[in-house]
Amino acid sequence: GEEITAEDVYALTDGFYGGAVFVEPGGQKEVGVILTPGTYVIYADGITDEGLSMESDYITTLEVTSSTAPSVTLPTPDYTIKMVDHAFAFPADIKAGKHLFRVENIGQQDHMMFISKYLPGKGHEDGLALLEDETLDSTTVFEEETIGVHAIWPGLFNDVVLDLEPGTYGAICFSTDPETGAPHAMLGMFQSFTVSEE
Repeated sequence: GEEITAEDVYALTDGFYGGAVFVEPGGQKEVGVILTPGTYVIYADGITDEGLSMESDYITTLEVTSSTAPSVTLPTPDYTIKMVDHAFAFPADIKAGKHLFRVENIGQQDHMMFISKYLPGKGHEDGLALLEDETLDSTTVFEEETIGVHAIWPGLFNDVVLDLEPGTYGAICFSTDPETGAPHAMLGMFQSFTVSEE
């Protein structure tokens, strides 16, 4: 299909409602998003050697209509992660295993949360070094799987099911600050957290 820029998609929207990140071919991820009636753009982007890539074949619309069905009761999350301008607030004690996480944007800008597990012997300082030197290879610091939620507009949240092993993880936001043009990660939105045994 025809290559589309992120700006093309952003020009069509009034906000970001989140979604899954980095779904492997043949794989699936669970993310809950609340949508009010209206027309939404659904798109998938990918990362190539040249950067972010988006093709017209992976863009479609979704019409959400009002329903006369009883309202759905929201699930109770096991953990809540809050995103602010420019930091994450993680729960103090996250246990390993499959849990429902509510990721809330309580800031004034859109935020996303990508999570990767550190390789053995690696940690926060190694993650910071990656931010400072773009020539470094992230696969020397993090495992390859990335999980989390895509961009979420202020005041919205996603519920995401994460099956985390014990260990240390890095969380990062790559949204762009409109005033400085800097990625949020460079403004402090890179944080490490530990997952303990069940």
